Amino acid sequence: MESEKKNQKREPYEQEFKGIPSSIFRDRNLAPLELMSEYLMRKGLTYSEIAKLLKRDDRTIWTSIHRAKKKREQAKKADRTEEKNPFRGKQEKEKQRKETHENERQGEEGQEKQIPLHIFHNRELAPLEGISKYLKEVANLSYHEIAVLLNRNDRTIWTCYNRAKKKLLKNENLKTAG
Repeated sequence: MESEKKNQKREPYEQEFKGIPSSIFRDRNLAPLELMSEYLMRKGLTYSEIAKLLKRDDRTIWTSIHRAKKKREQAKKADRTEEKNPFRGKQEKEKQRKETHENERQGEEGQEKQIPLHIFHNRELAPLEGISKYLKEVANLSYHEIAVLLNRNDRTIWTCYNRAKKKLLKNENLKTAG
């Protein structure tokens, strides 16, 4: 009876969060794990629930969320400093405004994909490697399409994808040899 109650409590968030929208990875100020943890926390999940979904330790999730908060606070302080001195960083502001406009335009074109949570269960791969591999092999996107979707350079996506392939191939060879 008690185990049924536990399963009922766990099922809603596991069923609700089968994937994460690719749009959250467009933010270059935070690491992918920080972005995922922050997104799931905003959706009302606890540290423990997020840890179970991502197959990570609770402490890792706590750390990534608190790092994200610190980075956001630092960015706000930097913005306030720039507001006091309007001539400082004028070109950077213009560049950021253009990038934001471009990102919004591309997001409106319906390119957003759902990134399934199961790809983060393989701890051998960094989150960006797992995302790149999934989008390349399963979603059949080109390196450029993935780069635009994630707001990254094409070469970064190529590197992440190839690292993921090499890591998985190496581990496969070790398993067959052993």
